[in-house]
Amino acid sequence: MDNRLHYYTRNPRALREEIVWGDTFMRWVYYSKATWLRERLFTSPALSRLMGRYFDSGCSKRRIVKFVREMDIDPDEFRKPLAAFTSFNDFFIRQLKPGCRPFDPGAHILPAAAEGRLLCFPVLAEERHLTIKGKSVSIADILPGDHAPFLDGSVVVIRLNPSDYHRFHFPCDCKIVHAYKIHGAYYSVNPIAFEVGLNPFKDNLRTVTLLTSAVFGEVAMVEVGASGVASIVQTHSGVQAQKMDEKGYFQFGGSTVILLFQKDKLMLDDDLVMNSAGGLETRVKVGETIGRRSGQPGPA
Repeated sequence: MDNRLHYYTRNPRALREEIVWGDTFMRWVYYSKATWLRERLFTSPALSRLMGRYFDSGCSKRRIVKFVREMDIDPDEFRKPLAAFTSFNDFFIRQLKPGCRPFDPGAHILPAAAEGRLLCFPVLAEERHLTIKGKSVSIADILPGDHAPFLDGSVVVIRLNPSDYHRFHFPCDCKIVHAYKIHGAYYSVNPIAFEVGLNPFKDNLRTVTLLTSAVFGEVAMVEVGASGVASIVQTHSGVQAQKMDEKGYFQFGGSTVILLFQKDKLMLDDDLVMNSAGGLETRVKVGETIGRRSGQPGPA
């Protein structure tokens, strides 16, 4: 079986193979018959905390240049020079130069809230679940107790690779209604976790923010922790937010941002819907247009 990961780019539309950092170790752990090892490593925060301490230390700085080269990251986008980072985690939570990620300011346009590989579900099936690598994931799993407003709505899943920009942003002008944390495990959000029968969106640590928007109605924004994520840091303060304001960042590790919308509020871009229908993610940059308020005209 070919277990390599592939995704689409948008312009030009092309199929690419994903570079997975630590791929050999990850596959060994997740495909191993020794499931006790996987449980021991990823149901406790100890491994992530240990990794976090190392990547916060000055000793980890020497990994940066090699990582940038191997993962094909453009250092010209960084707000500060490569040599100025004091640790790997300092680099990992890097900020980008102003204007590096432009976005359409139109109130009815929805930008990507994070940078990564996007999978979308424009209208949830009657079963009200997502299907990822053959695994059924209910929105009640993702958002227990608060999923009712989003039944039959739309869902956007953005999976961050360790090479991606790891700060996430508000997708629209909104008011924060409620925010809380759901404690859980630290399984990988890589699709192989779903292939072996795990459900990281149900079992992993998550932070949930419920929003209300004049344009998009009620919106839920869920950040999912994963293996190696030392913490999910919220940087925004106050109850009001403007479109593309920074909301927070993930410390070291691959992670996921999930957006849930009410029925008939969001029309996702055709290419994202087509790629997702085939089970393939699409690479998006933060701020890039991914949809618009239902009923609004699309691009010319």
